[in-house]
Amino acid sequence: MFGYKYVLIAVPLYKMLDNQQPEVSSLDESIHILNVIDEKFNDYFEALTMLAQFSVPVEVVAHLHQLTYEHGVILINSYLDELHKHFRPSLTNEENAAFSQYYNLIKKEINRFPDIKRYRNNVCAHNLRHDDRSIYLYGHLRKYKVPQNIAEFKFVKDCINLMTQVVNISFPMSCNNVRAIVDTRFANDTTPHISSLPKDKLETMASDLVNKLRILQKK
Repeated sequence: MFGYKYVLIAVPLYKMLDNQQPEVSSLDESIHILNVIDEKFNDYFEALTMLAQFSVPVEVVAHLHQLTYEHGVILINSYLDELHKHFRPSLTNEENAAFSQYYNLIKKEINRFPDIKRYRNNVCAHNLRHDDRSIYLYGHLRKYKVPQNIAEFKFVKDCINLMTQVVNISFPMSCNNVRAIVDTRFANDTTPHISSLPKDKLETMASDLVNKLRILQKK
């Protein structure tokens, strides 16, 4: 696809143990996770672009856009963290040198939005504070250099898609093999799902809580 010959030697997926259970290498596990995050990010972008096609009130679409966007920012950081903390440390020096040529080009483009991680930490994942101070009182959301619209969000998505393609071209079997193991384990998993609470019970619990708070208020 990129017009190059880029072949790295992946760590063998199956290291058979005494009980004949396949052991997944840290490299293969990381490649699978990168692909899962990449797919989730694509799904969120599709959701962002499709919401306006449905008969949903504008104000609701705006809120859904914001929620989807913020989770997308979290996924961008999750992807880059996985890449830096798990994927690259699993490579040999030779593999890292080969991967760096493509990584550096793609990461340079993502770095056009240098505040993605800070925005994730201060706005999306934590409690709207920076150095224990409210970002609303002591800062401004417009100061964060992050994707501002669908086009910029798509640009970052495309960069992550390209990074994943480089990873998969380098290690063509890893993701599919791990996915097959995961699918098999889920198919054979007999663990029962935790049952959810009935809607009427939840409503009763909420009503009881409100009544208890009113009693406290009267004291």
